[in-house]
Order: sequence, then structure tokens, then C-alpha cells
Amino acid sequence: MAKEYGPVMYLKVGTCGMVVASTPDAARTFLKTLDSNFLNRPRHAGATHLGYDAQDIVFGKYGPRWKLLRKLSNLHMLGGKALDDWAHVRVSELGYMLQAMHESSIRNEPVVVPEMLSYAMANMIGQVMLSKRVFVTTGSESNLFKDMVVELMTVSGYFNVGDFIPSIAWMDLQRIE
Repeated sequence: MAKEYGPVMYLKVGTCGMVVASTPDAARTFLKTLDSNFLNRPRHAGATHLGYDAQDIVFGKYGPRWKLLRKLSNLHMLGGKALDDWAHVRVSELGYMLQAMHESSIRNEPVVVPEMLSYAMANMIGQVMLSKRVFVTTGSESNLFKDMVVELMTVSGYFNVGDFIPSIAWMDLQRIE
């Protein structure tokens, strides 16, 4: 489609319009020049069910509340002092990851680096938010949590016809809701 219509396209799916940038340069240019016109994300089933009725920082509407949430997260989670305060968590999790990689190599098992990095990142976030490691290599509680996170991420990315044609959303044709 990009060859025929260009690198930036406006598509209408049901009642929702969306802009599609087919190259990184087109996306960069579009976001730099027109970002303020497209700050709000459309409501969809994932935002409603996973984002506290679209009230969180990921799915929330741009405005004073969103700005406050961004400011709080930057200050308390992503700011320099916060990152320094949690440095020991990153160091210990790196140690766990390297140890698991070493043990796998001793057993001649393959090491899936992206998976290990995902576990390490999830454990860092888990320690900051829950004061515990959420992914361990063994244990049913860990596997339950892992399965829940995978299902959550999968379901949040589903294409839901009801999000694009609101008049039929009540039918829940795909049994997402």
C-alpha cells in the first residue's frame, strides 16, 4: 500500500480512523509535526479492562491528569534519584540472569537471551513494585504469574471488531469481553 499511497496513510476501519506510517522516517516526521493532534488514544476493550477504564498513564486521555501521572512516574520511578535507589536491584537481577545462563550452558541447554532479558526486566519491576522476584526458573507460583502476564499481553493486543464498530460491541463476537 505504501508504494501506491505513500509512506503515511490514513485508514478508516469501521468508525475509527487511524494513521499508518510505513517507515521509521515517516513515523518520526509525522510524530514531530502532528503529535499534538493525535495525543489521545482511542478507547478499546484492552484499555477498559486492563487500564482501569482507560484512566492509567498508558491508555489515559492527554490532559492535566495524564500530565500529573507522567510527572509522578518520571519523578518516582524514572528520575535519577529513583534509578540510583534501585541500582542494587538491577545489579542483583543481572547476577541472577548470568547465573541462570551459566547453569544452562553447563547443562548444554540453549540460552534464549530475549527470554532471559524479559525475565530480568520483569523481576526488576516486580522487586520495585511488589518487593519480590516474580519470575524464577522453578515453582508453580512463578509459572502461574508468567502465564497470567503472557495472557494479559496477548489479550491486550487482540483486534476486537467491537472497538472499531461500536454498534456491535455489545454482541462480543470474539468473546474478548
